[in-house]
Amino acid sequence: MRITNRRGFTLVELLVVIAIIGVLVALLLPAVQAAREAARRSQCTNNLKQLALGVHNYHDTYKALPYLRMTVAPAHPSGFVSLLPFIEQQPLYDLAVAATPPFGTGWNPTGQNERINAFRCPSDPIWGERTGGRGPRSYHFSVGDSIRDNHGAGSSRRGMFVAMFTGDMARIGDGTSNTVALSEVAIGPDRLSRDIKGNAVVTPGINTNPSSPAECWAARGTGGQVHENFEVTAESSVGRAPGSRWAEGHTFFGGFSTVLPPNSPRCTTSHSDSTWGVWTASGYHPGGVVVAMGDGSVRFVSETIDAGDPTRTEVTSGPSPFGVWGALGSVRGGESVSDF
Repeated sequence: MRITNRRGFTLVELLVVIAIIGVLVALLLPAVQAAREAARRSQCTNNLKQLALGVHNYHDTYKALPYLRMTVAPAHPSGFVSLLPFIEQQPLYDLAVAATPPFGTGWNPTGQNERINAFRCPSDPIWGERTGGRGPRSYHFSVGDSIRDNHGAGSSRRGMFVAMFTGDMARIGDGTSNTVALSEVAIGPDRLSRDIKGNAVVTPGINTNPSSPAECWAARGTGGQVHENFEVTAESSVGRAPGSRWAEGHTFFGGFSTVLPPNSPRCTTSHSDSTWGVWTASGYHPGGVVVAMGDGSVRFVSETIDAGDPTRTEVTSGPSPFGVWGALGSVRGGESVSDF
């Protein structure tokens, strides 16, 4: 009788196979993650294209741009409510109009809690507690290169969108292709996170006249965190995070400024102020943010874009003191903007 010895893997061979598999996984994982982020960025870009198209269709219909914030109290709805019919959200718009008063607080329980896919960048890690149960929004209107004077009918109107004021495309003297209209603004992770992206830092010093972003710039900590010497608004109240209320029109929840470069701190004067501040653009795409220009085109803006000197003070007319980024925010600054 013949006896056959069946040879199996030795321990060394098994360890070699495991090591090879580990190396392959290590090589493939970054590629898979990069592919997923590319898909998320593509979706984010498409969302901004649709919103920019909605702005143009709104303008074609009403010969005016949407308000940053409407005057209806106490809800003070965002111009994004006005855009709903132009982004295939007519039923939700009808719900807002049917409230008493129209766009008022009577529709909040259902309308403001609605989560609209077109309003969210898929790279944004939104937590439910971050929004207080309300519908989030990753995209904000530009208020230009202003800080203190960016709110209300009497403001300097440096950006494309102004609270309680609606202009038209003709107001954009610098040209729509040279003026930013919308940008992503991170809502961020859990409420107690101190990530610079997705938080608003309390910096009372920016409430001066004229105002400077210097104190806000100083809130940068290490590792992408807010410096330990500064407070953030989300720590004191659920739902006090940027973009945590898609239908809310105050600048805190729906505006961004071109004062500090993208992914810098975003600052307010107090835990309760929703109007004046350094409303910085931010996002979770590596290296910068996706923006929509006034002409409807979509661009990627690097977080290293020239933003001038953060110790300078804001202006109410003329060229922006905040570099190329500031120039892209101003509608009539008269700057010459090169490629960015």
